[in-house]
Amino acid sequence: MASASTRLLLTIQTALFIYRQSAVDLSCIPRLSASTVDDGSILFEWISADYRIGFSIEPDPRESSWFLITSENLGSVSASGFLQGVDLNRLTIWLLGFIVAYS
Repeated sequence: MASASTRLLLTIQTALFIYRQSAVDLSCIPRLSASTVDDGSILFEWISADYRIGFSIEPDPRESSWFLITSENLGSVSASGFLQGVDLNRLTIWLLGFIVAYS
């Protein structure tokens, strides 16, 4: 699980670098929070008044997932999926793009 968390954080770091290289203002991005859950999973989240975006790294890698939930102000959008088999780089760039657009 530690290696999956490290991989996720490196992917986020790379995505942020890509945005910086494109001169995107990243000062609007909320702080990434991390917490451990009772079941042993690790939760990484960006939280604002209008959305929650995060990744849940589970003890069983097949159960690790991502999510995006918005308030009514942003249309009450809800999206989620498993991380296994997903291009984590593209997903992270897309989620960060959402944060930049709506922060």
